[in-house]
Amino acid sequence: LEQLLCPTGRVSTGQGASECTRCLAGTFASTADQPCVSASAGFYVFEDEAIQQLRCSEGSFSGGSGSVSCSLCDPGSTAPETAATGCDQAAPGTFVDDQTIAPQDCPPGRVSTGQGASECTSCLAGTFASTADQPCVSASAGFYVTEDEALGQLRCAAGSFSSGSGSTSCALCDPGSAAPETGATGCEQATQGTFVDDPTGTPKGCPPGRVSTGQGATECTRCLAGTFAENEDQPCVAASPGFHVPDDEAVEQIACSPGTFSSGSGSDVCRSCEDGSAAPLSGATECDQADPGEFVDDPTRSPQEC
Repeated sequence: LEQLLCPTGRVSTGQGASECTRCLAGTFASTADQPCVSASAGFYVFEDEAIQQLRCSEGSFSGGSGSVSCSLCDPGSTAPETAATGCDQAAPGTFVDDQTIAPQDCPPGRVSTGQGASECTSCLAGTFASTADQPCVSASAGFYVTEDEALGQLRCAAGSFSSGSGSTSCALCDPGSAAPETGATGCEQATQGTFVDDPTGTPKGCPPGRVSTGQGATECTRCLAGTFAENEDQPCVAASPGFHVPDDEAVEQIACSPGTFSSGSGSDVCRSCEDGSAAPLSGATECDQADPGEFVDDPTRSPQEC
């Protein structure tokens, strides 16, 4: 009988074969007199009676021998070369959105903190990206971040503050309070005897003749005529009987001069003694009338005998 060669993709490995064995999918016939060969890792054979194995394309792999197909890389992993036996996961700080190319660094202001990211996370307003492989960082107290994908935080300007973390803006100091330095976590209220008219400055003492008696004053109160400022952190004081305060914003009271008097508190003028009466000393609260047998011809002198 005539001996025949095995058809393509079939083998016979011993003597006396009556037919040749088909190499099934996952294997191939390298030579007709050797056993079918399993596809190597990184390769595949998808049909029967093949005479060669095929390389897995970029973005796919076969991890063992005898594969009939290649598996696609999982999201966030890549095989940039052909004949891959596995896929490389994106490391923290990188991402893979195309399994056929190498991992890419996260764009500025975005982060990836684990293995196998298919995209990077945007740092939202109030946070920023210090490094691409670490979580977004909240703005510290005294700082703020206004927009998404920032790389750093900004200090609150003088006259404003942020008291907690993660602020997207700074709050202005309330009237009567100030933050003279940048990066403030709160504002300082004006104390008694002081005022704040500029939130970027420091509290100022009340000018002479003015007072502030509470917290957070934006201006000091003028002591009007009849009153005076004894202490700038106390209310205006009414002139005592026998005294007067003729002008606004005074810091002391003035005793009524001889021949005049004030009988009540809060006087802005002293009254002259009536005819026949006298106030020989300063600070008089009333005038002494001349008794019978006496007369007064000078209200600054005591009554005289006739």
